[in-house]
Amino acid sequence: MKTFADLKKRLQIGTKLKMVRNDWYPNGILINVVRSIETRQTNGIKFIGGSWLYFPSAKEVVLESENSFSFIMDDKGNKMTYEFVGINNEN
Repeated sequence: MKTFADLKKRLQIGTKLKMVRNDWYPNGILINVVRSIETRQTNGIKFIGGSWLYFPSAKEVVLESENSFSFIMDDKGNKMTYEFVGINNEN
């Protein structure tokens, strides 16, 4: 992945993601929980269970590696980081 557009292409229904970091809630209940994408829209994704992950602007997206990405959540640089998990991990 090189661009935010590449990331959005990988975020398809059925893709599994694991939140590995959330600076606002470092010990939160969703850290290291694998969740599947149920719905995809242009402005975000919905996980099975009903919660949404809305897309920020491209300047607030950090592509950490081929299999992980972060959204910058505030002007202090706090991040929420996800990893791709499972068979949908390939490009």
